[in-house]
Order: sequence, then structure tokens, then C-alpha cells
Amino acid sequence: MPAAPAGGALNGQPHLFGADPEVAAGEGDLERLLRQLEAGQYMTGGRCRRDCDVVGNLSLAFTRSVRLVGDGRDAWVFDIDETLLSNAEIFNETSFNNLVNFAAAPALLANLILFNELKELGFRIFLITGRSEYQRNAIEANLLLGYRNWEI
Repeated sequence: MPAAPAGGALNGQPHLFGADPEVAAGEGDLERLLRQLEAGQYMTGGRCRRDCDVVGNLSLAFTRSVRLVGDGRDAWVFDIDETLLSNAEIFNETSFNNLVNFAAAPALLANLILFNELKELGFRIFLITGRSEYQRNAIEANLLLGYRNWEI
């Protein structure tokens, strides 16, 4: 089996994790493939969704315990991918950039509930992402399928 080339492709196909030399140092092709398959199963097999529900519920309990100052500086920061939006359901069908351009990633329900509760409590919501600026319109269109009124 040939080694995975740099740039995160195995046999010319994109995969979940890029070829990170520090992570994959000394790792053979079979071990790397098994790690990728395990990660894919985690993302699409229900375990990730259950973990998100647990963390979302714990975060929700925490937000209800916080006493807001009310000075406009009470804030919460979310990352977009795999926090607010899930790319897992259709990740294997297309490249990540195409997925972003389709603006079809579903909201992660536990964090959508948390997001809305934070808004009701008076938190300002800020979003961060590692996505490219040229994808902003598609990102915002995708977020608007469930999320509203975040800070830029």
C-alpha cells in the first residue's frame, strides 16, 4: 500500500484527518487507515452526537449558574465546525470545501439549544472559524438555517 501523500489524501481521496507528520510519525499506512476509519465511525456512528449532547447539557447547566454583570461584556464564543454545525453526515460524500459551499451542514441540536438559551440569558455570542474568508456568505447562509443574532 503506498504512503499517504502530503496534503491529506489517501489514494487520491480526501480523508478526515490531513497527513500531519507529527501525529503520523512512524505510523504505517495500515495504522493510519485504521485511525481514520475509527475517527470516521466516531463521527458518523452516533457516539459523537451523544458526546455533544452531554457537553451541551453540562454547558447549559453552567450557563444557568452564571450571574451576568449586564454591562454588555458577558460573552460566549463558539467555533462553527463540529460545534454549531455538523459536517459528519455528509463529510465522506464530498470535499470539505464543497460541503461549505453547499451550506447544508445541519445544526448540532444540543448546541443550538445552548446558543438560544445564551441569547435569552443576555450573552453576546461570537463565532470563530478556521474557514476561509471567501466562504463567509455560504457559512452565514448555513448558520441562518438555525442560528440568529451572533456577533461578527
